[in-house]
Amino acid sequence: MVIKEKRDSAYAKILHHKGLMTRSYNQKVRPRHFQVRDLVLKKVEVSKHVGKLDPGCEGPFKVVKIKKPGTYKLQHLEGKDLP
Repeated sequence: MVIKEKRDSAYAKILHHKGLMTRSYNQKVRPRHFQVRDLVLKKVEVSKHVGKLDPGCEGPFKVVKIKKPGTYKLQHLEGKDLP
């Protein structure tokens, strides 16, 4: 019985801590909204990132279409679509 109570108590603490971490993260996030024809930079994928002196972004790219809030279809400045 004692072990089950301690396990439940630990689980309640974990859930409380997770809620605090989520709230802290969400306060720091700044949503960004782009319009069609805006120029944006894209983060470099981990597989392409070689060292700490490499740039963290690539671009600029043009926003062609807004698929849903926070999701955009991008295009090179030459007119070639990004996959």
